[in-house]
Amino acid sequence: MVSLDNPRELTGVSPVDEAHPGNSSLYADEMRYAGFWIRLVAYIIDVVLLDIMLFIGITIVAIVILLSGSPVETLDKAGGMHDLVNLVVIILNGLYFALFTASGWQATPGKRLLGLHVIRTDGQKIKFGLGVGRYLASFLSAIILGFGFLMIGWSSEKRGLHDRICKTRVVHGKPRPRNLATVFE
Repeated sequence: MVSLDNPRELTGVSPVDEAHPGNSSLYADEMRYAGFWIRLVAYIIDVVLLDIMLFIGITIVAIVILLSGSPVETLDKAGGMHDLVNLVVIILNGLYFALFTASGWQATPGKRLLGLHVIRTDGQKIKFGLGVGRYLASFLSAIILGFGFLMIGWSSEKRGLHDRICKTRVVHGKPRPRNLATVFE
């Protein structure tokens, strides 16, 4: 029988853990961390979706340019069009990853399809700014020959360099913080 005098029995969280919400072990007994391979599959799904969206967008822009009567050669004399397209692609990718992970989904469509969620190490939802930071930090994981991503397979908490920098985790299922207010739901 559960005693109302012992909060640990009701919530699974000790009063010490509640006093320190940054404690990374707060929900560790409930979390199943997402490993390298499933995260790679989720990323591939996201890249395919992004490529489809970019193809549609570029096709629309190309049709508008052709219908406007502007010769394509004059638009790219200084090579500025290529640089502009690259910048737009980087910004759109950043918005895609940041907006989806900061949304109620807490995941990109690829992660969502596989039942994964991105959370802070304290178990809370990430905000847009942290989503942008996580996207930018993923460049660091990539530029060191992908080692920052390979760390996911080697670490016990399945965290890459970008996860460590931004204090995030990718977990199976959507974690729900447990406290006295939600224990009887």
